[in-house]
Amino acid sequence: MSPIEEEEAPKRGLSSYLNEDVRKLWVLWLLPLMTFESGVIDAVTVESLGHTFVCNQTGNYVFLGISLFSAEGTLMDVPVHSIVALVSFGVGSMIGGRLGSICGDTKRVWLFSTFCFQGFIGILCCIMSFTMTLEPEGHMVLIPIGLLGIASGMQMIAARRFKVAEYTTAVLTSTTMDFMADGDLFKWKNPTRDKRAASILCLFVGVVVGHSLIVFIDVGTALLFAAIIRFIVAFGWLLLPNKKKANASESLLSSHNGERPV
Repeated sequence: MSPIEEEEAPKRGLSSYLNEDVRKLWVLWLLPLMTFESGVIDAVTVESLGHTFVCNQTGNYVFLGISLFSAEGTLMDVPVHSIVALVSFGVGSMIGGRLGSICGDTKRVWLFSTFCFQGFIGILCCIMSFTMTLEPEGHMVLIPIGLLGIASGMQMIAARRFKVAEYTTAVLTSTTMDFMADGDLFKWKNPTRDKRAASILCLFVGVVVGHSLIVFIDVGTALLFAAIIRFIVAFGWLLLPNKKKANASESLLSSHNGERPV
């Protein structure tokens, strides 16, 4: 490269690096981690924090509908925990969606910031579990439910912006349906089927791990473990290639997944 070309070459500083858009193709390395973490969190909240979901919100709508009337036809107590989870998840999705649109949904700096924020929420809930008495049916448990609901909403909206249908990072109803209805289900090479299977497996294993941590250690450890995963994902955004950068390894990954680089 000539001296003139060297002078004209743009300098790639920290600010410009953080404001780059990450490549969708490489997000497939992080989405399984997010899905796994969702399983851990829901295992914790269903079993020990209010018997409700903060990631898979479908269950909360079911709980809310069932609670309206008892077997005798009389009004039952409204499941406040499920309502808090639903509202907080919606708030997290709204905040994540609005701020993501302003900052740039696929910008490195936004993705790093939002997942660090989610990680700190997990750390705060972990501290609460060690310093407060959080009865599953008590009122104090509403605080971590609300905080985790916000974090989960922000995580899911961030994942959906990459439009990888096989990884919703939470709900598996459509993923399971698409997996079983795939006309090439038994085909040897089927990247789409493989991603759906990985999504189902990651969530299931996450639930198993979350439950095991509660049973053999405690709730706080399970929450800390989930928070660490979110920090790993946060720093993972800093390592992913940007949209303009293409190399031989990416071409290899693209051909392996049966996709074109984006």
